[in-house]
Amino acid sequence: MRIALSSMALATLLVTAPLLGAQALTEDEARSVIEQHGYTGVGALEADARGYWHGRVLRNGAAAEVNVDRDGHLEDRLELAALLAMAEPSGQGGMLAVTPRVTLTSSVAR
Repeated sequence: MRIALSSMALATLLVTAPLLGAQALTEDEARSVIEQHGYTGVGALEADARGYWHGRVLRNGAAAEVNVDRDGHLEDRLELAALLAMAEPSGQGGMLAVTPRVTLTSSVAR
């Protein structure tokens, strides 16, 4: 299955701000999410103004960079960059043809 996304739609998907009033995770909760996904060597985590946590980690001995959103969903930034690099121009004027890949994530229960 292929989905055509405009660059604006793709940017919106990647940078959508959380709903106002949503409670952000604590650093310990974000660290727990990262470790539950099999990452090790979790270094210092930094929170941004949106309540997302960012950090450098190891996955199978290789360096990785991850984000954890306010709901406890994990995003591997290097995997995302690789996915975007594989996106093929679709010939539809500013559209990218992207083959979606399913990634299972879990949220932290409060």
